[in-house]
Amino acid sequence: MTDLILEPLEILIHRFFVAYSGDVYLQGDYPWTANSLGLIHLTDGFGEPRLEDLYPEFLERNYLQKAISLERAQDSVTNAFSQKKLVTLEELIACFNFHYINDGFLSFLNPYCLICGLGQPKPSRDEDGLPSWEICDCCGAKAGIDDNDIHEIRIRRKEWLDGGAKWFKPRNKVLHWSPNEQLKNIPPEWL
Repeated sequence: MTDLILEPLEILIHRFFVAYSGDVYLQGDYPWTANSLGLIHLTDGFGEPRLEDLYPEFLERNYLQKAISLERAQDSVTNAFSQKKLVTLEELIACFNFHYINDGFLSFLNPYCLICGLGQPKPSRDEDGLPSWEICDCCGAKAGIDDNDIHEIRIRRKEWLDGGAKWFKPRNKVLHWSPNEQLKNIPPEWL
């Protein structure tokens, strides 16, 4: 058996760019923290066996699960640094968790618009991670178009707020509505 060494996610993040293809495996469940233990399984991208096929007992014994492809993990770091020059470890972990949610490995049923926080009749994603394509009555964002990555979400939210936080469908505006109160509905990892 190859030496499989578990390391904290804060160390793994620095290794995301060591190869082009592979998968990140982590212990426990989402959301992960900097101290969550895991490993990177590198592949050649041409059908090399998955870690589940090679060492199923090791994965089970260490409570490891495939969290995200290495390519999506790389996207999470790139995304974080495209937003600001100095990124904290917390922000890197938040971007990693965000990309995990949007990679389809997690059934994430968010009942609120990720742009403005308005409660939605349908979650923005279904059990398989597919978008609902619903258009938000408040900000006009379309699930699956305007909420695909954290950078897009932040740009769209800023545009909406800078434009006066106007309702897309004003006739559906709630009495005594407050954009600041509504924004509190958005989970912190999406802000």
